[in-house]
Amino acid sequence: MTWLIEHSARINLPQARGVFEALARKRAEGVVLGRPKGRKSSKTKLTGQELKIKELLDKKVSYSAIARILGVHRLTVSNFVKDKIVAK
Repeated sequence: MTWLIEHSARINLPQARGVFEALARKRAEGVVLGRPKGRKSSKTKLTGQELKIKELLDKKVSYSAIARILGVHRLTVSNFVKDKIVAK
């Protein structure tokens, strides 16, 4: 709360307090807030494009080039390949 007070020039203090109080009420009621720890979405930006990615990889196209083709970051392609394609 002290950080909030120190930075109140950027934050609407009454509104922020209201948000904190609402979250505290929810927690007191036993409501679990946020995404469960360790859980990832089953859908990604590349879901449904496995075949296209596999074909590009078979043609020795780099992750960076695949990312440019698909409009995503190269690490998105790398993680997708590692998690979805190689794991199969």
